[in-house]
Amino acid sequence: MPGRSKWFPSQARRGRQSVVLTAFPRVPSRPTARLTVRRAWADIVCCLPIFQRINAKLSPLSGEMCMFSAGTHLRLLGLMAAICCSAAATAADSQNCTLRLDASVDVARTDDGQILVPVNVNDHSLQLMLNTATVAPNLLFQPVADTLGLESHNVRTRYMLGSNHETSRVFQADRLQIGSFRITGAEFIVLPATLSRQTNQFAGQIGPELLRNFDLELDPARNKLSLYSQDHCSGAVVSWTKEWTDVPMRVDKWGIPHVWVTIDGKAVDAEIGTALAKTRMTIDAARGIFGLRPESPGMVASEPPSPSVSNTPNKYRYPFGQLVFGGVAINKPDIVIVRSISGLRSAYYSAAQQPELEEDRKQYADVIIGIDILSKLHFYMAYREQHFYASAANAH
Repeated sequence: MPGRSKWFPSQARRGRQSVVLTAFPRVPSRPTARLTVRRAWADIVCCLPIFQRINAKLSPLSGEMCMFSAGTHLRLLGLMAAICCSAAATAADSQNCTLRLDASVDVARTDDGQILVPVNVNDHSLQLMLNTATVAPNLLFQPVADTLGLESHNVRTRYMLGSNHETSRVFQADRLQIGSFRITGAEFIVLPATLSRQTNQFAGQIGPELLRNFDLELDPARNKLSLYSQDHCSGAVVSWTKEWTDVPMRVDKWGIPHVWVTIDGKAVDAEIGTALAKTRMTIDAARGIFGLRPESPGMVASEPPSPSVSNTPNKYRYPFGQLVFGGVAINKPDIVIVRSISGLRSAYYSAAQQPELEEDRKQYADVIIGIDILSKLHFYMAYREQHFYASAANAH
């Protein structure tokens, strides 16, 4: 597929553990030092006109005698360079490379392992599922809104709920608080009671429309979610371990993060999907990238055949050997092979967005990495920087 040759993940050791680090851990870079050098050089370049004016004044003129000796000339130029370098260093030091923590909360889990974030909506305590791979804004289940007296209203925009339902009901929160961080005016689509599920566990979801405004760190070993300001030096984000890896991350126009991973040595475009219990791969990717067909050795149907699709199963499983994020490897990943993952993305979208979504289907990822694999990582997603940093979940 186009662009796959641009990124070559490092090879991870095979082992008996589910998560294996490379033999040569990535040493965190020194962005502050790099910044100082770059800014110092930039400031020296900016000072060149001054140097040139001094040089013109200090150099011998035609038919005249220079007022200063050559040694004095050089000393003055050196002094000017030192002043400019000092100013550049001061400017670099003033750049804040320290992460600013906006919110940090202890999260709960659903029965299937998805992340539930405690929030406060208009002074009501709720739990919302963390969903990084949806085109929807935030969601709120109608039974919850009715019980708490949260008033919604109709809007002109029609939101399509799958292929057979739609809604125009929206709730706008006066106050949405995550930890100590408060957000005003957050909008929620109100999901009708007929489509609301598991309301005994959570009240809705937080989607990329909100999350893309922060950097996100998930520490599954401590069940901790942290949101950071995006105003920091590039690369200066990993504080929990000395052994980590990072890979480029593409954030699409819906705010969904994509990374390149390798599965059994093949490069695959993958979305980070925290709301998905099991990692999924399209059957087209299984066929096109791995040469797998329903009759291939190792392919096992994981549900009964579907009469609506030529009486063939909708889901399969195959014993893949390893999935690698840069230098972090997951051995024997449990990946469900499905006919399509478009339904996972297209639910809850605006009717006006439908033509865009149809066009975007051509660019859908081959795989959605679910919480079953993400829970084995401690990771940091830098949305603005567009990098994904990760280590083993128990790394410290």
